[in-house]
Amino acid sequence: MGQFTLSNVNALTDDELLHLVQDQHPVAQDVLIARYRGLIEKKCHTYFLAGASREDLMQEGYIGLYKAIKDYDK
Repeated sequence: MGQFTLSNVNALTDDELLHLVQDQHPVAQDVLIARYRGLIEKKCHTYFLAGASREDLMQEGYIGLYKAIKDYDK
């Protein structure tokens, strides 16, 4: 896929970014996480977990996203 900058990596689809993550591209995972940050934060506001803070819920959301990125198999 050639050389990438942050601006042209942002223009790639999720599927293309996931392939780059599998190829160990250093920016692709960060772009995917940034792309879904708002969704994680929005979903965390709809849940309540006794004894847990919003930050704990967000951390669990990021862990889930990270695992989904690493385990992705089309």
